[in-house]
Amino acid sequence: MTAAAGMIGFMKTKNFFILILSLLTLSATIWLAVNPTPHIRTIVTETHKQISNLKNVQIVREKTLVLDEKYLDLLGFNYSTNNYPAGGVGKEHVLPYLVTAVSSKNTEQVQLLLESKKKFLKKLLKTVVFDLGLGSYDLNKLKLACNFTSSCEIRKFKFDDFPSHVTDLDIKAYKPVCIQIILKQHQAVFWSDANRYFVASTIDGAIKHAQKTGFSAWTLDSKDSTSTLTHPKMFGFFNTKPEDYHFHRMVEANNLILYNTQVIQDQLMLPWVQCALVKDCVAPYGAQATGCSFIYKPRYKYSGCHRYEMSGLNIILGQVFKQNESQYTVDDVMFGTRERYFNLTRTIIKSVSKS
Repeated sequence: MTAAAGMIGFMKTKNFFILILSLLTLSATIWLAVNPTPHIRTIVTETHKQISNLKNVQIVREKTLVLDEKYLDLLGFNYSTNNYPAGGVGKEHVLPYLVTAVSSKNTEQVQLLLESKKKFLKKLLKTVVFDLGLGSYDLNKLKLACNFTSSCEIRKFKFDDFPSHVTDLDIKAYKPVCIQIILKQHQAVFWSDANRYFVASTIDGAIKHAQKTGFSAWTLDSKDSTSTLTHPKMFGFFNTKPEDYHFHRMVEANNLILYNTQVIQDQLMLPWVQCALVKDCVAPYGAQATGCSFIYKPRYKYSGCHRYEMSGLNIILGQVFKQNESQYTVDDVMFGTRERYFNLTRTIIKSVSKS
């Protein structure tokens, strides 16, 4: 009986200790779940902080146009040496230089542009053609075309002086650079893409408009808004957003007239060149020029197509001119397609032969 009683007492004591141990284990588990150790909490907190910092850095980068000073110096953005025309706007006798650029893909187009200039412009503008990498054969053809045009100069575009993405001719980052080079040297520029041909001599109105405001351009025939043809990421570089441009009509960058006023130099050309030389600005990741989709309504929604240098220009124009497009748009009919140019040329030849 004594041994049995002792065994029973031992079992009760063992069960009691097991119960106490289980309760302690459960309590410890609950406490750890509710109150993680300071070390773990610190690690989690610091991790979240670093993730937040990385996000903030990304946002700052997207909204800042940081450009090496050497590019700004090279292109004349040195305020101490700026030489603006008297009165802040170009004088009436200052005619713009006709400026264009040519690659091996559009040598023939530039030849036609120069030919159309000679036929239709009463005021023979001096011409500068930037060579974007022509071979010797195409360069010789261009020289011949220049020789038949009044005051025509060919300049080699120095790609080595600029970031590597400028060599991608599809994004046309070279365009604002070419314009800035001539604008600083000659105070006025009439830019024309190679595939644009003069079909009329009515340039006086557009030039006078640019002399007053510093800038003249033509709206898109499609009347699309800037937000429709601009990648959403580009807006961040100018501290604005797509919805601010839902009703801002886009202008073409094929033909532009600029006078070297302080506003144009500081508020338009500087940010435009900066954007062109920062790849993430002019060509945001995922941007493409083809595959537009206009099925989404309303029409001002992003179509999936980006217009690179033209998109950047239009954002800047909206800021400089307070979204007042009448300040810088003109409607003078001056340019046409290749077909229209040839049709007009044939008509002129027939008229001359009949007379």
